[in-house]
Amino acid sequence: MTFFRDTWIIFARAMTLSLRQPLWVLIGLLQPILYLTLFGPILQTVAASSGFQGDAWQVFVPGLLVQLGIFGGLFVGFGIIAEWRSGVIDRQLVSPAARSAIITGRTLRDVVVITVQAIVLCGAAFLMG
Repeated sequence: MTFFRDTWIIFARAMTLSLRQPLWVLIGLLQPILYLTLFGPILQTVAASSGFQGDAWQVFVPGLLVQLGIFGGLFVGFGIIAEWRSGVIDRQLVSPAARSAIITGRTLRDVVVITVQAIVLCGAAFLMG
């Protein structure tokens, strides 16, 4: 049971640090919408060409979801490296928290962020057609 409690504590700490920076929260929510509005019209002209089956949004939105997953996974590692360099990980390793809970809590925070971005992306794509 301590693994889940430790994971929750690490997750809550990471979420608190993220939510204290409202500019990054805003950028994270606007990024999928900007991708749709900037690159969607370009792909619609490509989809109008002969030989392209389906709608441009049917190809573009799943591709953006895959991109969110890939880059989100990369940023988990970057965040852990930044905390390691600043000494946060060293302090957490000496604590009685499980080592796997440290990684799991941090990863869970990034999974929540990616999920929210994916919901925003799908909602905006639905509204755009």
